[in-house]
Formats: sequence, structure tokens, C-alpha cells
Amino acid sequence: MVVAAIIIKAPEAPAAGASKAAASDDKVHHYSAAEMMKTGRFWVFFIWAVALNSAGLMVINSAANISLAYGGSAVLGMIVSLFNGAGRIVTGNNFDKFGRKTTAIVNNLFMFIAGVLLVIGGMSHSLIAIVVGLIFVGLAYGGTPTLTSAYINKAFGHKYFPTNFSIANFSLIPAAIIGPNISAKLLEAAGGKYDSNFYALIVFTLVAFVLWVALNVTSKKSDNEGYK
Repeated sequence: MVVAAIIIKAPEAPAAGASKAAASDDKVHHYSAAEMMKTGRFWVFFIWAVALNSAGLMVINSAANISLAYGGSAVLGMIVSLFNGAGRIVTGNNFDKFGRKTTAIVNNLFMFIAGVLLVIGGMSHSLIAIVVGLIFVGLAYGGTPTLTSAYINKAFGHKYFPTNFSIANFSLIPAAIIGPNISAKLLEAAGGKYDSNFYALIVFTLVAFVLWVALNVTSKKSDNEGYK
């Protein structure tokens, strides 16, 4: 009992900030899964994620072979996996500082830069441009699930977050079908050359840009998110 008396301390009075946070939380609209799926902004975001993930998977699945095709090693092609992880950190930091709007456009720009570099690398047979392009693919692809998690929590509340996030993550399923299938067909039609894949990546990224604009419009008067 003496030892316990030394260790155990009376709980501190709740900080004023805690009561303010609780009051702020009362103003948050916590969307159930059904409510979330009835909103236009959820579906615009979902399709945006599908487009960007599809773009990434057109290249990621063949990263080692792409590196080999342009004079590199298979291991060098796997650099995309390393920057996949880095992309998650960059995106999380961006979301904390700048919000969804800026973070999503940066992610789009990463993928667009990747496409441009890959096209340049393909045309000039430059391994350096190819590798840097793969790095940007990793950054963009890794950032998408992080942004999905942060956005769903911010825009639809944390009460039903586990279910809502799981539903939003289904965007990986159509992307895993669309990206690799288009990549395989383009590769076959081009006789094993990757140039058409690189162009397709840019097209998907441009579609994602359009969806980003649509998401800004649908989010303008929405609760929780704040237009930023």
C-alpha cells in the first residue's frame, strides 16, 4: 500500500483544451457508411483514387522489367517500392500542413512528372530519366492510400472511420484490374515496348486532374472538410 501510495497520483483536472476539443467534436458530422456513400464527393474521391492507382499500377507491376529494358538492373527497378513508403510520409505531412486540396494536387503532380520523365526516358533511352520517373511513380502511388485515410477521417468523421476507410480502400480493387490489364494489352500491341504505357499513365493522371477539380466543387459547401 505504501508503494502504491507513492506511485498512484490523483488525476489532474481536465485541461481547458480538452473541453474545447470535445465541444468541437460535437459539431462534427459523423457519417455512417450508408450516409457517406450517398454523397457525391465520396464517389468523386473514390474514382480519383482509382484513376491514380491505376496509373501507378501500369508501371509498378513491370518496374523491374522496365529497368532491364533501358539498361538497368532488376533490383534498380524496385526503387519504386522504397519511394512508395516515402510517399506516404510526404503525403501525411502535406495533409497535416495544407489539407486535402493541396495534398491531392501535389500527388497528381508527382504522377504527371513521373509520366513525363518516363516518356522522355523512353524516347531518349535514358536510364536516369526512367529511374527518376519510377521514383515519382512510387511517391504518387504511396501517397494515395495515406490521403484516402486522412481524407475519409476528416471529411466524414472518426466515429465510423474503420468501416468508411475500408470501403474507400476498395478503390484498390478496380485499380488492380484496370492498370495491369491495360498495361498488358498496350505492351502486347506495342511489341514489348513500354512507350504506350507511359503515355497511358499521363492520360490517367489528366483524368485524375479533372476529378480533383470536380472534388473541389463538390466539397465547397460540405461540412467537416473545410475547403482547403
